Amino acid sequence: MHVPSLLPDELHLGFVGRVMRLNGFTDTASFRKNLLRMLPGAREVSIETIATLAKMPLGRYAYHHSLMPFLHAIRLAHQAQYTHEDVTAWYGNVARLGRLTDEVSLCPGCVAEDEDFWGFTYWRRSHQIPGIDICPKHGSALHRMTRTGALHPPAQFLNKAVAVDSAIVAQARSNEIVRRYQEICLLFLERGSPLPVDQVRAHLINRSTELGLRACEVGKRPVLSDLIEEKAAGPRLWANFPGLEGRAKGKFHHPVDGIMRGSHVAYPAQAYALGLACLFDSAEEALLAMSQPIPKVQGIERASLTGLPSEERTPNDHRLIRATRAFLLGGSLLEVCEQYHVTLAALETMLRGIGMNALGGSAYAM
Repeated sequence: MHVPSLLPDELHLGFVGRVMRLNGFTDTASFRKNLLRMLPGAREVSIETIATLAKMPLGRYAYHHSLMPFLHAIRLAHQAQYTHEDVTAWYGNVARLGRLTDEVSLCPGCVAEDEDFWGFTYWRRSHQIPGIDICPKHGSALHRMTRTGALHPPAQFLNKAVAVDSAIVAQARSNEIVRRYQEICLLFLERGSPLPVDQVRAHLINRSTELGLRACEVGKRPVLSDLIEEKAAGPRLWANFPGLEGRAKGKFHHPVDGIMRGSHVAYPAQAYALGLACLFDSAEEALLAMSQPIPKVQGIERASLTGLPSEERTPNDHRLIRATRAFLLGGSLLEVCEQYHVTLAALETMLRGIGMNALGGSAYAM
């Protein structure tokens, strides 16, 4: 079987299509049958099979040619590295590849350049990132069509694919938050490993507090989604983040504001990208801040729990430890208690145990 070289930023499913066309296969069933016959021991045409065919380690293949680095940019701490099981379980087999997304996107400018340089065209994974509406290279509107097209050359659909709405494209070009969102998404795609969700959440809480925002559901201060609407309201925001339009000011919007709440599950990467785009002045500053480990507090895990209310003496004492760290990172005492579901008395006892007086300064700032 003839196997072409992988191209820069080439989408996995598009590469499968190129292999099929080069070898005369017109459907995935016949391709699967012949490939399994060629690779003894393989039971299914999975991403691992295609990586083997391309003579590339699975992790490297998934990192360079799938959306996995973006979609899993932020994960639980114990998932901080992509494992063999992660890749195979997430990406599935060729029979399901077309159903990973409802549509695929192409850039007419990239298609023209590819035809001039390569003599053929291919699908780029950076065009497939959710919420990206213009080509990162040309700034032109992306054109979209049904997902099945990824097994065929992009040039074949130039006259069939539908351009992103002009109002959305105009905002994507002119709004600094939208531009920064795209930059952060591309940086997510290039990261070699995911960011731990508890680390990201702690820094988000700290940054939000600095900007006068609240991280909890109830309170008087504005929430992150208020800031997002102030800076990025428009057709592009409504199209990519349904639910924000018409939201009452100050109302906690879980799909976005929730990125500062959960510690046991990561939210979609696009929610983090949007939040970071509003909270920081540049994509580089945002990613640098999120990459910093949570400061270790000497003795905090061993701090005396003497005097804690009985309801705090449970296997969930880790909530108290996390609340203490969040407070020491700059969080408001009352908001931290609400965020981690611990009592004010319990947190004060913990802080006294490590020699810090929580009652001083602006601990009660709302």
